[in-house]
Amino acid sequence: MNRVFSMTLAAAVFSAGAFAQTPTPTPTPKPQEGDKPAATQTTKEKVTVVFLGNETCPVDAKAIDRDKWAEIDGQRIFVCSDGCIATVKKDAKAMLAKAYPSARPLDAKECGCGMAVDAAKATPITWQGYKVALCGDACVTEFKKSPVTMIALMTHPDAKDAKNTADPIDGKPIDPWVVVLYKNHLIHLGKFSNIAAFEKDPAAVAAKLKLSG
Repeated sequence: MNRVFSMTLAAAVFSAGAFAQTPTPTPTPKPQEGDKPAATQTTKEKVTVVFLGNETCPVDAKAIDRDKWAEIDGQRIFVCSDGCIATVKKDAKAMLAKAYPSARPLDAKECGCGMAVDAAKATPITWQGYKVALCGDACVTEFKKSPVTMIALMTHPDAKDAKNTADPIDGKPIDPWVVVLYKNHLIHLGKFSNIAAFEKDPAAVAAKLKLSG
């Protein structure tokens, strides 16, 4: 009897030891929905649109369409519709004065060519509501060819002009008035309506231009 009891007790002890040696597995925590690998947490570079025109139509005071305008003396009057373009052309000088009733000095210490501007010797020019001081007559000529680019370079002296002649969005010729600043480069587009496509994936679009620096 004692022998049977001892064998039963030994079996029970062995069995209890076997269970004690088998640890309960620790469940692996599931990743939370908001957890993402560090490599995917990137910040998109900002795209700055350089727009130097009137924001309201001088005909009916409505918001403008930046791709609709009339030009006079190298300056653009932006309007809201094709009908307003015709109205502006009938009395362009009056409409120019209405679109840009005053002119404020451009805050820039350098000319678009990179030279310092001496206020005493500067050549002043008034354009689309801005008083611009240029370093000489030669720069006035260049300014009239591409005023938006010149002002963009004056207000962003560290920026580089990509000088692209084709719009990277649709491959069509650029409009000198349509300029964006991306990664310290001035990039030219063919129309303002293409800016939305540029902003969706600026890195991919800019890669087509093979920018350096």
